[in-house]
Amino acid sequence: MDEEGEAAGAGLPASSEARWNYTTGMKLFHAKQTPIPKLDPSTFGDWPAERAVPGYLCQAARILIGLSQQELHLLSRVSKKSINDYENGFAVLRPPLIERIAATLREHGARLVTGPGFVGVVASASRDDEEERSRSPRKAPARDRAPSRAEHAAAGTREKPAPT
Repeated sequence: MDEEGEAAGAGLPASSEARWNYTTGMKLFHAKQTPIPKLDPSTFGDWPAERAVPGYLCQAARILIGLSQQELHLLSRVSKKSINDYENGFAVLRPPLIERIAATLREHGARLVTGPGFVGVVASASRDDEEERSRSPRKAPARDRAPSRAEHAAAGTREKPAPT
């Protein structure tokens, strides 16, 4: 490790408690029987505007950017059933609905890509974005939150009854 606590050569924080700034995730789909031997991000092109985005790619993008089907439904104004059926290959949607879904995914950080022999999605988010979207944020320090039942029990006090 170097003097600043980074793992040698990787430029990564040495401990899980160190502050990272961005995450980038990708999911690529390719038809070959073997993995892509040398993945070169410079070969990634943006999804062609004239091509409908397939449901499986919408699902991958939605998951990478951390949206539920319900959230995508509310943001894109496309029914949750239509989204679910499209993602799972049970329905063919009209092009304007597919474009509303794809536009919403792009607005929330998904980059739909294509390249030699593959299609996929790449998504990046800042740490603040990730923490804001998290469904299970870390507990605030004890001084910043109400005591839990376990903390009340340990202190020998009773919780205040919930307001009715």
